[in-house]
Amino acid sequence: MKRSSIKRKRPVGKVVKPSFPCAFPKPKDVYRETSAVIYYPDGREVCNTKTVAGNKEYKGRVAKMLERTKGMCCLFGYAPMCAGWLALIEATFEHEGGRGGGKRDDRIELPDGRWQNGVAHLICNQWKGSRHIAYNDAHNKQIEALQRQHKGDN
Repeated sequence: MKRSSIKRKRPVGKVVKPSFPCAFPKPKDVYRETSAVIYYPDGREVCNTKTVAGNKEYKGRVAKMLERTKGMCCLFGYAPMCAGWLALIEATFEHEGGRGGGKRDDRIELPDGRWQNGVAHLICNQWKGSRHIAYNDAHNKQIEALQRQHKGDN
């Protein structure tokens, strides 16, 4: 089949679509307010690391946990390769429950004062994986004993 020698003219400039609001806008056109921390009905808190404020909150929680453990890796004594002392630059958020993203909880302290989660070296965190290791139990037992003692005084 032979091609025609007639050249087709293309439109010059951009084709303008009519600008009227759609009844159902596309998801990309809907403005959504994004918060730094997402609060779930069951009490969980998850830092939204897709936002700048969420990233700052996440890193701030890592710094607070490092301060409360006095610079020690929470998996020291559990992970065979752990050196113990931990610098802020090498500290990673360690979720004590070891669950996946479906039940992630970024709180560092529960409402009753018990500690949750910790900071660890990256290699220690990788070694732990999804296992549950109760490294905050010693502190939480002290808190429970103090609460029982306080209830006994009243």
